[in-house]
Amino acid sequence: MTQQPGDQYGGLPIPLQVPTVGSEVADPSVSIVAAYAAAVLNAHAQAAYGSVVPPVSGLVTRPTPFANPVVRKFFTRDPGEEEFQESDLPAIYCWRQEGDRPYWMAEDYRVAEDHLILQYWFQPAPQASRTLVQSFVNGVVKVLDRAIEQMRDPVFVAPGDPDPTAATTPPNPSAFVTPTSTSTAAVVITGAGLDGAVGGAVFAPPQLPTVTITGVAGQGIVEFVGLGTDGKLRISRVAMSGSGTFAGDFQLQQVQQIIVPPQLAGGTVSFGLYGFAGLGTQILILGDVRVANVEARQIPISALMRLEIAKWRQFRRKLDMAGGSPQRGYPHTVELTLNTQERWFRYFPGPSPVVDVQIPAATPPAPGTADNADLRDEALFT
Repeated sequence: MTQQPGDQYGGLPIPLQVPTVGSEVADPSVSIVAAYAAAVLNAHAQAAYGSVVPPVSGLVTRPTPFANPVVRKFFTRDPGEEEFQESDLPAIYCWRQEGDRPYWMAEDYRVAEDHLILQYWFQPAPQASRTLVQSFVNGVVKVLDRAIEQMRDPVFVAPGDPDPTAATTPPNPSAFVTPTSTSTAAVVITGAGLDGAVGGAVFAPPQLPTVTITGVAGQGIVEFVGLGTDGKLRISRVAMSGSGTFAGDFQLQQVQQIIVPPQLAGGTVSFGLYGFAGLGTQILILGDVRVANVEARQIPISALMRLEIAKWRQFRRKLDMAGGSPQRGYPHTVELTLNTQERWFRYFPGPSPVVDVQIPAATPPAPGTADNADLRDEALFT
């Protein structure tokens, strides 16, 4: 379904949209926080967890590749609200608990400050293991605090994240020029000669150019002329000394020309990209790019403007079990209270006919005069 223009409150489009598979109907921020917490715990606490908690036989673990994961599943709800299954543990539960009164920070800048609850539930274990697990509580809190303060980690890339620096980009040794024979004369490659998959187009994220030469020893310096990360004309130089792959000394976002010194005959050479180690999804700025004011400027809209740990605690929680069974207690449950802040962005498709009647614009504007845009903007927030 195509998303229609409208307001946006944090990560929530208004009118409300049909969610993607696995996302909440009206709370995408909670889905992102829960998935991020699960990913960083599985990546950075697995070895320590596996050393003190015995695996449970017979459980199918998805989507994690571990036989005994730190987080088997994550949920965007309170575990006591629906039927609880012990086979889901260890698990993350995250939900929006409460919020303070939304307020205007400025005339056209309204925010809501809410509180999320994130709970980590250990799987049941023998008493000897539970004693060791209690010390693991501190590890859970510190791993999550580090991840929240960093706001991104290479282990978590949200589906559909448009940021080219989030996911890892693999090397492409023939991105600009497909493999060709070495030449004993100097060669300048440009235009149609850039016949690789990227060719002379702009690419993202910016990367170091590479030269891959086989069959003979490469010699001299190859110059890649193009645009740097600042959009200005730059040269990235690749020094070759033998066969193999050699990288440049300056990242580019476009290659317009490649200058190759004379090489020995009988070899094969190609020109490409070094690749990029993904940084992970930036969970504070994952969101749409929408027109958010009457001047039709494109503004990146953050799903969350703030995410921080307000407090945490360890406690024992009891849950009603299915089938009339007595309550069962789960020790060492870890609970974090997270403070969030989200902004309301108003969408204006263009000057309102009603406003224009009240405050008419000059049509066309007389030379040296304004078109009352400031007055119309003021009227909309009065």
